[in-house]
Order: sequence, then structure tokens, then C-alpha cells
Amino acid sequence: MLDEFCGRLVSLDASTNALSHLDGVPSTVRHLKASSNLLTELTSWDHLSNLQYIDVSNNELRSLAGLSNLVHLRGVRADNNKLTSLDGFHFHDGLLSLRARDNLIEELDFDGTKLDRLAELDLCGNKIQSIRN
Repeated sequence: MLDEFCGRLVSLDASTNALSHLDGVPSTVRHLKASSNLLTELTSWDHLSNLQYIDVSNNELRSLAGLSNLVHLRGVRADNNKLTSLDGFHFHDGLLSLRARDNLIEELDFDGTKLDRLAELDLCGNKIQSIRN
């Protein structure tokens, strides 16, 4: 696994491969690009506590809930997936940019959300019919 051989890795680009899951990413990684793969879920990425920027565009993701405990996230890009919601981002008060273009999101509910520093929210090309709170 990468964490055994690259214990100081800060940036990882695993884009344009055929990855169906991504295990063994070192906890030191701050920038992760895994776009254009076959990811269907983000499981147990809690150990990536230093992660600040992630790009998981062009995959088959239905949820980003696997990122919910990554409190240091500053930027998330998840274009062209199968997302139906933004669950998992209600308490990321340090998040600056969230981009989820061309997904299947139909409604947004910001009740109880704490995104005080969010400067960019790009949800173009979804199926949004309702925005609450």
C-alpha cells in the first residue's frame, strides 16, 4: 500500500484509471485527484484527516457522505457522478468551494447547515426543483 512506501506523500493524482475503490491512501495526503475512474462509493476515508482538496469527478458516486468527517476540507469537486444530495457537508465550516455539476440532485435543504466560509457553490446541470432554508 502507498502509506508503507510513501509515508510523506502530500499530493496524489490517480485520475483516468479503472479504480473501483481507493484504499491505502496515506494519511499525509492533502490533495487527492481520483477523477475519471469507476468509484461507486467513498468508504472509510476518515483516516485522511489532512485532506484539503479532493476531485472525484467523472465517477459513479451516489453519495459524498464518506467525506463527512474530513473537517479540513477546503475544496470538493464531484462533477459528472450520480449524486442525489449533498449529505455529509452540513458542518464543514472551513469548506470554501463545492462543485457538483451534472449530477442528479433534485432538492437542497440547508437547515442546520454551517458553511460560513463557503465562497463557491456550483451545481449547474442538476435537476434541482427545490431549495429550502
